Amino acid sequence: MAGLFLTGFQAVGTDQPSAPTIPSVPQWDGSSAGLQNVLNQITQALNQLTGNRPQPPVPSGPGSNQNQQQKQNQLGRFTEVGRNTQKVTVKDPESGATLTYVQITSLTMKDTVTQELWTWSL
Repeated sequence: MAGLFLTGFQAVGTDQPSAPTIPSVPQWDGSSAGLQNVLNQITQALNQLTGNRPQPPVPSGPGSNQNQQQKQNQLGRFTEVGRNTQKVTVKDPESGATLTYVQITSLTMKDTVTQELWTWSL
C-alpha cells in the first residue's frame, strides 16, 4: 500500500486541481523597452489568472458608432457597476506646490460569467 503523503496517499491522484501555470516575468534591464516587456508579461499573467481574455480590436473612427462605455465592457470578464470618488489635494510644505487628484474610495464590479458582485473600499 502507498504511504501517507502531505496531499493524500503517495502515487494516488487527488481531486485537487493543479496549480495554474503562468508565464515568467523577465528581469527589467533598465531600458524603456525592457520596462514595457516586463509590464506586458505581468499583464498577460494577471489576465490568465483572472480569466480575462483579450478581445479583438473594436473598429473606431468614422463610421463606427461604438461609444467608450461599450468598448470598456468588451475588454474582459468583469464590468464596473459603480464607484465613489473624492478629490484629494496634496501640498508640498517646502515649495508650496499643490497637486489635486480624484481618488477612488470604493469600486463595485460584476463578474459577467457568474453574476457575482464584489466591492472594494479604501
